[in-house]
Amino acid sequence: ARPIKYQAGTKSKGAPSKSNVASRNMIITGLVLLGFLILHLKHFRFGPTQAEGYVTTVDGREMWDLYRLVVETYQDPVAVFIYTACMVLLGMHLRHGFWSAFQSLGLTFPKYTKAIQCLGWLVAGVLAIGFLIIPIWLYTKGLSS
Repeated sequence: ARPIKYQAGTKSKGAPSKSNVASRNMIITGLVLLGFLILHLKHFRFGPTQAEGYVTTVDGREMWDLYRLVVETYQDPVAVFIYTACMVLLGMHLRHGFWSAFQSLGLTFPKYTKAIQCLGWLVAGVLAIGFLIIPIWLYTKGLSS
């Protein structure tokens, strides 16, 4: 129904494209993050249990020792690297998704575009860095002890 055809490629009427790495790879980062989420849940929610020796005692009751599993997992540099890479992808994905949600809802006005983009960077950064603190801290703590 549009009388003017969409422009294809990286430039539109001579202006540089507004796409970036995150926007061009949303499907890829989304699929990688879905795979990571499935593996993460499999490992930390349905991973080794009391039967495999992950037991601790709290107030006289035996319980699943998730703390031990987390500490052991993040002593492995490969696990920390994979987790870090996935959190970088999560940050990219969330940053673009945050801004894109406003755009899809028709809430992007030229006056607020920069503020929404900055807020997207802030939200994505806080979440990605927040999720990274524990594995990096446990890995560096393990190296120093």
